[in-house]
Amino acid sequence: MEYTVKTAAEFESIAALEQLIVASTNGAVVHLSDVARVEDGSADRRRISRYDGKTGAVLGILKQSGGNTVAIVNEVRRRLAQVASILPVGISIDEGDALIDFSLSIRESVRETQFALIFGALLANTGRSKPITRPLAQLILETRTLSPCI
Repeated sequence: MEYTVKTAAEFESIAALEQLIVASTNGAVVHLSDVARVEDGSADRRRISRYDGKTGAVLGILKQSGGNTVAIVNEVRRRLAQVASILPVGISIDEGDALIDFSLSIRESVRETQFALIFGALLANTGRSKPITRPLAQLILETRTLSPCI
């Protein structure tokens, strides 16, 4: 049986970790070393990720409830360049097909809504005795300022 223990403490040695108190009953303390074998080492590989035929790593970024998907994707993409600059030699981030971008459908919906608004305004203007005099370019710019997320 295996358990993962999370703690905010930092340990200088295995001996210090072994002295971690995991329970206390009637004044008697139970240390980690009383119930577990404590080792310094790396975990065994349990999963392997491959991309383009090479060993890779998977990173998922989840937004909090109520978060702005488009703004988060924009920020992640902005920061990828910073992360890429500090990676060890031979490690890279593929920004092509490897990224799953859930903001694409949102961006497309906003564009389609903007198009429908402009097209609807043009149709509503057709046949009016006094046409709307604002130029189409101005209408487009105004709809762009309504949704700076795209």
